[in-house]
Amino acid sequence: AQDPEIAQMTAWLESWGQPVDMPGMEGMDDMEHMASMEGMMSAEDMANLASLTGADFDTAWATMMIEHHEGAIAQGEAVKAAGSSPEALALADQITTTQQAEIDQMRELLGN
Repeated sequence: AQDPEIAQMTAWLESWGQPVDMPGMEGMDDMEHMASMEGMMSAEDMANLASLTGADFDTAWATMMIEHHEGAIAQGEAVKAAGSSPEALALADQITTTQQAEIDQMRELLGN
């Protein structure tokens, strides 16, 4: 679901004459950089997840995905608070709505 969103946002940046790559990524390990963003997992988190199986894996994965989706909601809310592009505002609204629905579903699966 994120691929079309990424493509859309990349096209906007290009049409606005803005850089597509995030500033400061030169020389950084992708996992290190991504882990510094809200809701992104660290390399250690991913290694821990890879070491699990069965119900432990399922629970850890859902818990991490809830955190990841909460980060997407925070980013969407930031766009809705400060953005001006009607298209970006609409996408932020769509993302916050769908991510919250998925959080609700995962919490239900976890019994929360």
